[in-house]
Amino acid sequence: MCLHYFVAMASYVRSIHAVEASTMSFHVGAPIGGILFSIEATSNYYATSNYWGAFLCATVGAFVSRELSLKSYGAFSPHFDTMSYKHWEVVLFLLLSVLCGILGGLFVMLFTACVGLRRRCASFKLKGVQAIPKLVLGTNLGFSALVALSSGLLACGIGDFALLGTREVMDDLFSEYPLRENANPKLHQRSRWDQRAGGVGASLALFVIFTFFYSALCIGLPVSNGLVTPSFAIGAGIGRLVGEALRTLTTSATGECPLSPAGGYAIVGAAAFSVSVTGKLSIGVVISELTDQLSYSIPVLFACVVGLGAGQLVETDIYTMIAILKALPHWPALSSAASFSRTVNDIVDTTKPYEEPCLALIDDQPPTNVQDALTSATHVVIPAVRNGVFVGVMRVADLASALEGDFAAFIDDAWPRCQPAATLSHLCFLFDLHHKDRVFVVHHGGRLVGHVDASQVGRALSTRAPAETAAANPLRAGRRVQLRVGGSGHV
Repeated sequence: MCLHYFVAMASYVRSIHAVEASTMSFHVGAPIGGILFSIEATSNYYATSNYWGAFLCATVGAFVSRELSLKSYGAFSPHFDTMSYKHWEVVLFLLLSVLCGILGGLFVMLFTACVGLRRRCASFKLKGVQAIPKLVLGTNLGFSALVALSSGLLACGIGDFALLGTREVMDDLFSEYPLRENANPKLHQRSRWDQRAGGVGASLALFVIFTFFYSALCIGLPVSNGLVTPSFAIGAGIGRLVGEALRTLTTSATGECPLSPAGGYAIVGAAAFSVSVTGKLSIGVVISELTDQLSYSIPVLFACVVGLGAGQLVETDIYTMIAILKALPHWPALSSAASFSRTVNDIVDTTKPYEEPCLALIDDQPPTNVQDALTSATHVVIPAVRNGVFVGVMRVADLASALEGDFAAFIDDAWPRCQPAATLSHLCFLFDLHHKDRVFVVHHGGRLVGHVDASQVGRALSTRAPAETAAANPLRAGRRVQLRVGGSGHV
């Protein structure tokens, strides 16, 4: 029975890795980035035996997506020079990455505020006309209708570019040419970025604001607008806006500009903003495959690291936030040196004898205290000790069968254990690797001195020391207080 459980769990995890990789590969044509993204998004500790399935699915997904529907393996195909940017422009890319990282954190905050508002409205107990806010904001159908109606009306007023699909817009933003019809042979006919008051800059600003706001509202709806692709579009719009502004400021009277094309800034901005929102550094590889360009690989990698750091200063990534909002099991972030230095001794008193029920074996003879251990058991497993040395655990459900047969054969000797000096980060590794909720603590000689539950580690990591609390980010701390909202509404 135990073997069947582990086989089923391994197959489930392998399927999750493969589905995530194939989805990213099929959707954006990034097989290698899709594999890396599946590793980051689905597990803290990746089993290499799952790699071949994810690789195969990602390859098939890319083949189906590109060979059967598109001519190019890059979803977007700008044509930049091999070294299309100056070395000193890296400073500008880093500043752009900081800006996009901060805006990515604000995007997660906006999403969190929207979820909190919807949950408060869903908890209202009103009737008649007063129940309209609950029907509109507190239900999936009402909120979906509100978002669809308002976004459609605003898109018609903003400009024709807002009516295009995300792929067509991103194709324009990544282009190496200006966003003007008379200067860009690749521009989509319905874009018309320059045909409004304020020109291209005003159009880009409106596009960023519109997409930023409505993408945050749409996350978690029954028919979602997605997360990764809208993040690409928002970041590309921010980068393109910054690039166009800098080129306008630095263009000489003769029309010459020392800066690289604004499409390069769009690529860097898309990478920084997406990594800040998702918290996944593999986005850098996805962007390189997405644009079929390696000329901006170094700025993109820099943008991923800087954007992630800047975003984490404002708010955690959106996947962790969804886990918090839904009260899903997750490990608190180990963000300070004090968290990494905490050990088992800090949460378990290992100086006292082990007081929980324990099966005491003498040589290979069955224990005599089986009935007492079964009566006082507080967990699904009971530790087994042979001649004072911890040898494994016995499942409570297997005790009756063990007494009738070979008792030692029912002992699980692979159950995770640690020493008192083990760090809490190492315990997190053991819990995730073995999928257990309890780890037993033993001394060097194998003597059992205690156990640690996953809930204990979670509480210990969530509890900050006074010095840590004083140094905590007040902006993020304020958001955590607002997360405690009644109701179980959908994310």
